[in-house]
Amino acid sequence: GARGANGVILITTKRAKEGRATVTYDGFAGVGVNNWGSLEVMNADEYVAFQREASRAVGAWHSEEDDAKAFFGAEQANIGKMDNDWMGRYFEKKRLWTSHSLTISAATEKTSYKIAFNYKNEDSRYKNAGNDHFFLTTDLMHQVLPFLKVGVSNRAYYIVRNAKPDMFNQFLHMSPLTPTYEEDGSLNTYPFGDPFVKNPYLNESDEVYKDKTEEWKLFMRMFAQVDLAKGLTFNTNFAYSPAFSARGYYYDNRSVSYTDDRNVAYTHNNRKADWVWNNVVNFKRTFGKHNVDLTAVYEMQNRQTVNSSMQGRDQESPAYLWYNMGRLTDSKQLATGFVRNQMVSVVGRVQYSYDDRYIVTASFREDGASQLSKGHKWAFFPSVAAAWRISEEAFLKDVEWLTNLKLRATYGMTGNYSIAPYATAGTLYGTYANFNGGELHRPGLEPSTRPTPDLKWERNKMLDIGLDFGFLRGRIHGTVEYYDSKSYDLLYLKVLPYTSGFNRAWSNVGDTRNRGWEVSLQTVPVETKDFHLGVNLSYYRNKEELVRLQDPTMKEDINNGLFVGYPVNGVHYNYKQLGIWQQDEAELAALYGQKPGEVKVADLDGNGKIDGNDRMILGTTRPDWVGGLQINGNWKNLDFSVDVYGEFGALAYDSRSTSGWASELGRWNTYKIDYWTPENPSNRHPRPTEGQSIRYLDATGYYKNSYVNIRNITVGYTLPRKWMGRVVKKTRFYVTMNMPWRYSRFQSDGGITWWESFYIFGANVQF
Repeated sequence: GARGANGVILITTKRAKEGRATVTYDGFAGVGVNNWGSLEVMNADEYVAFQREASRAVGAWHSEEDDAKAFFGAEQANIGKMDNDWMGRYFEKKRLWTSHSLTISAATEKTSYKIAFNYKNEDSRYKNAGNDHFFLTTDLMHQVLPFLKVGVSNRAYYIVRNAKPDMFNQFLHMSPLTPTYEEDGSLNTYPFGDPFVKNPYLNESDEVYKDKTEEWKLFMRMFAQVDLAKGLTFNTNFAYSPAFSARGYYYDNRSVSYTDDRNVAYTHNNRKADWVWNNVVNFKRTFGKHNVDLTAVYEMQNRQTVNSSMQGRDQESPAYLWYNMGRLTDSKQLATGFVRNQMVSVVGRVQYSYDDRYIVTASFREDGASQLSKGHKWAFFPSVAAAWRISEEAFLKDVEWLTNLKLRATYGMTGNYSIAPYATAGTLYGTYANFNGGELHRPGLEPSTRPTPDLKWERNKMLDIGLDFGFLRGRIHGTVEYYDSKSYDLLYLKVLPYTSGFNRAWSNVGDTRNRGWEVSLQTVPVETKDFHLGVNLSYYRNKEELVRLQDPTMKEDINNGLFVGYPVNGVHYNYKQLGIWQQDEAELAALYGQKPGEVKVADLDGNGKIDGNDRMILGTTRPDWVGGLQINGNWKNLDFSVDVYGEFGALAYDSRSTSGWASELGRWNTYKIDYWTPENPSNRHPRPTEGQSIRYLDATGYYKNSYVNIRNITVGYTLPRKWMGRVVKKTRFYVTMNMPWRYSRFQSDGGITWWESFYIFGANVQF
């Protein structure tokens, strides 16, 4: 009840089948392709018109003779001669993915084992970047004695990541009037001739920017099961998971978005050691029509992390990268850390069923979490559930078209303790201060997070009522479910007033409620000897709201984005755009200190001025409803599947559509948008300008985020058995398309409707 899954999850991994050893190869290769969707960036002619209009708006441009005031010299010389599609080059980049997996498994009457190795490579759209993953899995289980079974499972990971920063915004804002390369073929370092705007491709060079992370992780699980008596078993499981990661990065003054003359080097090492030990006693017996299942669990968990880092500037030689850090000559900083948290849990469950018709379950768990405040570390979570299998009643047993009908209900408590260790004690962070006007800055400590000695568990009470049904021998089956969940003492990291002397503090801020419906329907409309077709539908609707704040007299906490009656996160609170001030509204606009071409927002209180009291809740990021469609089938040896998913009714915000309007004197490229000019009285986007901010510009970035994705299409073919011979048992080839198509209502004014599709060819061979 205290875990993230809000319940108990039992997982059984695949084991080898008894008989001869089986060797299985799985592999695929794929390519990632960027799709533009509705995303369009201004070409050279549109960019020229945009920049001239920005200068005209401030009275600096009247004709082409004033182009020197609107463009950099490097741009002005290329007007009418160049149209460099920087963004197109970004989207033309393709990513390659490959994966190879080899598994050997076998089993005898008493022993089973499995050994698997997997290698996966993920390419990047940037040169000298990508990820390599190595996985080794071993499973061994042995029946030592008739009453004793033991086993061990190991998972070893080694991952290498070579990263480059995403340059999407940099490519978006590059001028189409500037070349990527010099005449000699080298990269054009400063396309604008401006030292603050660099060529995004420079970061692809490891001499300019290199960021490498290596991770090692081992997950070891040992277990033993003892049959103590008939129906009585004892299981003990111990899992130990050591991990180590090392990251280093280096970049010099040619790196994009870095303007210092000195290079930067950084290294960070992180060592973790986690373990979990649980002991389970289970008693399961049947007495006639009565079934009894009793379970008791005791579990301990420990998580510990030790880390260290060093950074500085002016590395003596670029060849050192983040090594030989003692040679750094400026701004050296050292940091070390230790983090530990523990948890203890006691769980009990009683389940009784009669004649497989009436089922009752009662459970409890008590959890203690070290992260919470003294005196509040422990919490108790009971639950009860009941089910009635109506289809097993005598009055329905003879109904041939009814396969299953089951009514069930659950009421119980869960908990949440997900805060950082030591957060309740308050934290300090290192800083430097200048004393007495001297040149030296002395190190010191400054309060960061305020102590919270009364922080306690977040508790959740949930009612769930469901109806499971099946008709026509399983050809149609599904579930209708209603839930109502109420959370108390919500854990939340609050922003504190500057005058408090602290930045943030964890707090139990109030109560929330989630309620909604989930409906799933699985059907088999066609089932013949050679052809099978399955169609599955799902529907989900949820209403989330903050019911009460910590201070019950308050209805909103604007600084923390908390509003009673709305979700805890994802509320859009801003001015409401009514349009753009038009020329025939000049007198009315002047009353608000504005002029035609500027953003027009609602004066909610009607007092003739726009201030903080005119902000309102525009919507939330939560969809009104979510739906899914899955189609799967096979015809002889050919199989196929389609997965469609959609969200409807959410309100999204695209910050990119409001960028590039006034930065660097308005000389950034941006999306192709319908902006206002005296000759084009648009009512959507304001008139561009330069050298000054545009009031209420952020109010123009909201849009209804309803969309439908085809998430996956897979077509596979299994070769006939007669083609395989004696060595090969099964061979299947398949083609998969991930995210091949997307439809969004947001189809104009730029935006975030581009996505990446993956096209994969794979094979599965069993020997």
